[in-house]
Amino acid sequence: IISSFARIEMSSSASSGSLSSSSLDEESSFEEAAMNFVARRRKERKGTQTKKKRGGSHPGKRPNKNRNRVLYHELLMGDYFVANPIYDSKDFRRRFRMRRELFDRILNAVVEYDPYFKCGVDCCGVKSFSTHQKITCALRYMAYGGCADQ
Repeated sequence: IISSFARIEMSSSASSGSLSSSSLDEESSFEEAAMNFVARRRKERKGTQTKKKRGGSHPGKRPNKNRNRVLYHELLMGDYFVANPIYDSKDFRRRFRMRRELFDRILNAVVEYDPYFKCGVDCCGVKSFSTHQKITCALRYMAYGGCADQ
C-alpha cells in the first residue's frame, strides 16, 4: 500500500512539474528497502518450502496392470517374423500393406533414429514393449488414424 501510495504521489508531482531531489532520494531509498525486504522474505521461504514430489512409487498407489508384453511379443514374432511364420508373405502384406523386407528396413531406420523404439527395461526390471511391437503400433496409428489410448 505504501509503495503504491508513493508511486501515486510521484506521478502526481511529476505531472505538476515540481520534483525535488529530496523526494526522489526518499523514494529510491524506500524502493531499495522494499526490494531488500522482499528478497529476504523469498530467501526465508525457500528454506522452509519443499517441492511436492510428483508421481513415483508410494504406499497405496495402484499397481501397474500386467499387459502380458512378453506373451504378445512372442505371438507377434511367431505369427509374422520367425523363419517359418504362421502367416505367409501374402498374409503379411495384407496385414501391414507392405513387404516384410520393407518393414524390416523401416524398423532398422527408426531404431537408429530414435532410441525410444529400442526394447529396454524399466526401473522395476520389467522388459518394455519390443521394437517390433512399438513399430507395429506406430504404423497402425499412422495408417488408420487412431489415437494412442484406444
